[in-house]
Amino acid sequence: MSATKLQRELERRMCRETELRAVADGNKRVIEGCAAAFNSLSNDLGGFRERILPGAFTRTLRSSDARCTLNHDPSSLLGRQKSGTFRLWESDSGLMFRCEMPDTQVARDVYTSIQRGDISACSFSFRADADEWTTEEIEGRTVNVRLLRAVTLYEAGPVAFPAYDATSVQVASRALALARQGKPQVRQDDEEGGDDLGNINGCMCDCPGCQDDDCQSCNDPSCDDPECAAARTRAEMKAHLAAVSDWIS
Repeated sequence: MSATKLQRELERRMCRETELRAVADGNKRVIEGCAAAFNSLSNDLGGFRERILPGAFTRTLRSSDARCTLNHDPSSLLGRQKSGTFRLWESDSGLMFRCEMPDTQVARDVYTSIQRGDISACSFSFRADADEWTTEEIEGRTVNVRLLRAVTLYEAGPVAFPAYDATSVQVASRALALARQGKPQVRQDDEEGGDDLGNINGCMCDCPGCQDDDCQSCNDPSCDDPECAAARTRAEMKAHLAAVSDWIS
């Protein structure tokens, strides 16, 4: 099957080969491990399986500002690339990370839980920039396999209940359907030749709030990005007021 370029939709995957560890580094509490394993065949994702190819994170690591969170929850922030507390790099085996934990109750609890083995898995959020579909013979069956060649990373970290996100798996399922039809998807930023993928929510607004991944604080009244929470709220309020006005008149 053909290679595809994908729409800008957020996906999440877990890493079963995380090697998650909690270590002491002087006065610092540190967690480290593998956020994504290269060439490891995923579980069945509902009609297909997936491999992340070596080098898939090379481009994104040159410019990303990924966060380390617990359970993909931005209110449980553990580290950030921009601040230097969350380091990411590619090794022969996968995407490795090291996070210096803050002095917060959440971070202390996470560190202890990893030490005890209560938390032992990682998950990461990404958008696929380029993939390829192929088939492999696995246990006597022909299986569709998605090869992730390039991704944009937004967030990674420990999770208490590792699972594949059903919504994000649907993104890949749609890509598989289009690949079967020979209809590659083209991202808007690819068409324009740019690399701006928006914030972690996919919002392209350039106001300070949205640029810091806090779309609820968007202060640009002209912003109409469908991925911006504040813009959606304004649109809903506008529609509500229009409906009330029509009812009164």
